[in-house]
Amino acid sequence: MSASAASLTAEEYEQRKQFSEEIRHLTKTEMEEIYRTLKESKAEYSENSNGVFFDVSKLPADIFLQLQKLIIFCKANREEFIAREEEYKRAQEAIANGGD
Repeated sequence: MSASAASLTAEEYEQRKQFSEEIRHLTKTEMEEIYRTLKESKAEYSENSNGVFFDVSKLPADIFLQLQKLIIFCKANREEFIAREEEYKRAQEAIANGGD
């Protein structure tokens, strides 16, 4: 069963609004995973030369939850990558400084 903006609770509406903001910050690879998820779940979307488009308010709750989990994973993965990069940088500086 699909949702619509009219049938969403205020909390659900805010979650989907936040999701729409977060999706704008995804990398191309992460966006492709969103597309794969939509395609595999047979969610309603359209595509043209400008990209893939879907109405977040019309996504069924289970598909929306899947996409939310994907966003959470992407954000955590990005933060972990940044932390590893910083750790690597510190290690390189320590080596350059003779292990101080």
